Amino acid sequence: MGNALGSPNDRDDLDEDLELFSTRQPSPSPKNQKERSSDLKIIDSKGIKIQEATKGKKITTSKVFDKKLGKFNTRTKKGHATQYKISDFKRHFSHKKKITAMEIDEKRKVIWTAARDKVIAAWHMNGEIAKLLQGHTDVVACITRVGDMLYSGSHDKTIRIWDISEKGGATTIDVIPTKEWVASLASDGTLLYVGYDTTNDIDVYNISTKKKVVLLKGHTRRVTHLQLDVDEGMLYSSSIDGTIRYWNVEGGICSRILNLNSQVFRVLSSEPYMVCALMNEVRVIEDVEEQQPLQFMNLVSYCFIDDVLIGFNRSNQQIEVWHMPSQVLLYTFPSKVLHVTSMSMHDSQLFYTSGHLVFEKTLVLNDLISYRDVTETELTDVTCTTALSSSIPHPNLVCPPQPAYREFHSLFKYFSHSNIDVADLMEREASSIRALTTFEERAALLSSCIRDALNDQQHPLDTIPLSFDDLPTTNESLYRAEDYLLDFDTRTELFYKKLQELSSSIEPTILIVRRSEIVFDTLKHFSNLSADDLRKQMYIFFAGEEGLDMGGVTKAFYSLLSQQILNPNHGLFYMIDDKTAFHPSRMSTQQEDHLHYFYFVGKLIGKALFDMQLLQTPFTKVLFKLMVGEPISFHDLQFVEPCVYDTLINLLKMHDVAACDLSFSISNAFGEVVSLIDDGSSVTVTDENKYEFVRLYASYLMYSIVRPQILHLLKGVHSIIPLSYFSILNGDEVKLLLCGSSSIDVHEWRENSIYEGFSDSMSLDGHDESFMPTIEFFWQVMHDFSVDLRLKVLEFVTGSACLPHGGWTAVYPRFTIVQLYNASNDHLPRAQTCINRLELPLYDSASTLSKKLLQAISLGSTFSL
Repeated sequence: MGNALGSPNDRDDLDEDLELFSTRQPSPSPKNQKERSSDLKIIDSKGIKIQEATKGKKITTSKVFDKKLGKFNTRTKKGHATQYKISDFKRHFSHKKKITAMEIDEKRKVIWTAARDKVIAAWHMNGEIAKLLQGHTDVVACITRVGDMLYSGSHDKTIRIWDISEKGGATTIDVIPTKEWVASLASDGTLLYVGYDTTNDIDVYNISTKKKVVLLKGHTRRVTHLQLDVDEGMLYSSSIDGTIRYWNVEGGICSRILNLNSQVFRVLSSEPYMVCALMNEVRVIEDVEEQQPLQFMNLVSYCFIDDVLIGFNRSNQQIEVWHMPSQVLLYTFPSKVLHVTSMSMHDSQLFYTSGHLVFEKTLVLNDLISYRDVTETELTDVTCTTALSSSIPHPNLVCPPQPAYREFHSLFKYFSHSNIDVADLMEREASSIRALTTFEERAALLSSCIRDALNDQQHPLDTIPLSFDDLPTTNESLYRAEDYLLDFDTRTELFYKKLQELSSSIEPTILIVRRSEIVFDTLKHFSNLSADDLRKQMYIFFAGEEGLDMGGVTKAFYSLLSQQILNPNHGLFYMIDDKTAFHPSRMSTQQEDHLHYFYFVGKLIGKALFDMQLLQTPFTKVLFKLMVGEPISFHDLQFVEPCVYDTLINLLKMHDVAACDLSFSISNAFGEVVSLIDDGSSVTVTDENKYEFVRLYASYLMYSIVRPQILHLLKGVHSIIPLSYFSILNGDEVKLLLCGSSSIDVHEWRENSIYEGFSDSMSLDGHDESFMPTIEFFWQVMHDFSVDLRLKVLEFVTGSACLPHGGWTAVYPRFTIVQLYNASNDHLPRAQTCINRLELPLYDSASTLSKKLLQAISLGSTFSL
């Protein structure tokens, strides 16, 4: 597949180009680099991964830099510009958050990218970092370039003008303050056209005076994109009101309106085409007067050159090349990303962004289109091959043969989840696949090829076997063979559908618990209830509180239980050194009935999964793998004992291990000597048996030392959800279903929120034509809050301090902010967790809202009528 920016290439003048233009200069330094294989050149948030265009070469990876040690990923407080010193990491820079805009600078042969991390970067075409522009204090939402000037718009309500004419860098020559978050920009070098994230107007600024000279009004919803055609003297604007407007630059008058009856997110015009991006399609308008658009369904991002349209098909997860006049699909190639946000072509290179990555794919369009005389039969063959065009093809247009992954698309989709490049493998095995006639035969062949490829990639350490005879197993199969090849969301839906078959009674189970004794009371209830009872609908009542359980009480119940069972005072689990996960504690044996508690925790996990509730219990990867019957490997030790794991890796790399004077015996937490084999203290570890020592030591630390605790926990889980039901999911997927995500993107949060009572013009989808100040205050406060405080707000409103695996789009009912009537500045916000509803008085400032919100959270959460 394609490559991403980041290929190393020694340049004599590289150090000259790598300069920073900022006043604050921390001194980050990269960690040691490792080598691994990949077919992508990617820049990601964990460092830079680099590969030459030739397939199979090594790439270089540098890990994420440590904040405590002052490394590269040091983050500043909200409200300050992110500051990096480019000479400290040279090629190792990468955006830390989603890329929002990309522009090709053909004059300088660089690619400009802006991102939510407040930084603008320039990259050479081979992936080397060339410039960093820093100064914005919030998300950089858009960039546009005219000559030697680069203009950037941000959510910090400013537009910065950068002089990029200098060879080594750029300087901020001006800052224009704006009234709202800037969402789109266009400029001719004299005037600057600005669209906003929350208003419907387009402001026109004189760049030299920094004054607003014209206000373009007409759109009834926010403007999403601006394009300026200097030659025609025309500004094109798209909006989610479903229209594209033509503005005469000289008079500032709207001369034409195209109504597309659907939200328009982008518009590009180049004679003779106008190409528009809608919700789930791209429309191409050739004759504006007749307005008979060509529709390209499921394309969500695009660019075009002459008659060729290139777009990302989200449904098929592929990039497609179309001939626009005939609507013939010329070429496709698979994409390993789930979403593409922007695209651009330069010469034969296609650049596209996804998340914080930039990818590059060489695409020679002349090789995709050939003009020759063909018969009508051949034309029929072409349309059958593409199978995606309902139009009559161009009479002289012939498409190249379809790649194997498109020819056998159903086969490709079944195996596309694999870590192997399935499309490339299918291309190599295309003749063998065509020789077979049934899907089952082809699937068996491709499955065998994938296994062989995985074995070729396997690291020697992966061959260290870890097996345990006393773990629960099952031979029952509830799912069809093809079900295991479905995508995660479909398999999750199938998993819950199977669970519904276990629940046969509509009679609910009612639990009354005391907050102060929630673990003891719940354990007592669970001990007296059968598995069938625990699979019923459950209603929770907190003793002494009047709240009715309409969903919010149950969420609070699981949230409070999560905190208590991980409480160190109970001694059931210990926190891993990196403070990211919990594992059963070997010290729990100090509590006489500790196994009874582990059995209860297992039941609680099973019940939460059964009820589709979230538990804030980030257990280790080992525990979740054992829960679903997935074998654990030596590498899983890094999630339980990371320091020991590193030590054992170094041991395996050593020669003459016998010099270390190690034996097959170790000391446990109580100072007792434990033999890993019979008479282990008398057996020396040597180069010949070091792999066996590592296998036994890893098995002991991950499982054997806490074997009774793990077995009782698994017994509890499987008493609610039998092991056979888990077979369609892996451990990481079950963790995502149980624990959700603690990552909160404020922009995504805002996009998936709705409002009630703030103005008569408030729309149902939450986008107000004239936002009340309270709404803006709230989102300003959320941007300023730390991640921990945002999670507390989330828990205050929804009853859970984590998001479901689908993020904000999966929160139901949707997060709603409602005006609290007859309330003054002295009143506190209120929440209704059962419907994810936050009630806010009309506060007079963001500081007041922040103070009152924190005060409401600190008072605790009890339920009353």
